[in-house]
Amino acid sequence: MGTLYRAQILLEPDQHKGLGELAKRDGRSISEIVREVVRVYLSDQDQEAQLARELKALEKLDEFRSMIKQQRGSLDDAILEDAREKRDQQLSFLWKDIR
Repeated sequence: MGTLYRAQILLEPDQHKGLGELAKRDGRSISEIVREVVRVYLSDQDQEAQLARELKALEKLDEFRSMIKQQRGSLDDAILEDAREKRDQQLSFLWKDIR
């Protein structure tokens, strides 16, 4: 488990009662349950922070695309699809050589 640090927390009576019941039912200590809850909470916070960073990056990308579209206009969908097909054909050809 590694090094543990002592922390004192104050719980409301119903929180302490609920934790005590969980601990007794699961054969664990209140401390173990609190550590698990903290671990899950911190993990969730990390994931939320990562999602927020990703959303911000997507918003910046959208702004960048809008700026390019204003400056240069947008590509005709047919031209873009043709370029994608050619790229896929080239990749397919390259993959055949590798196999």
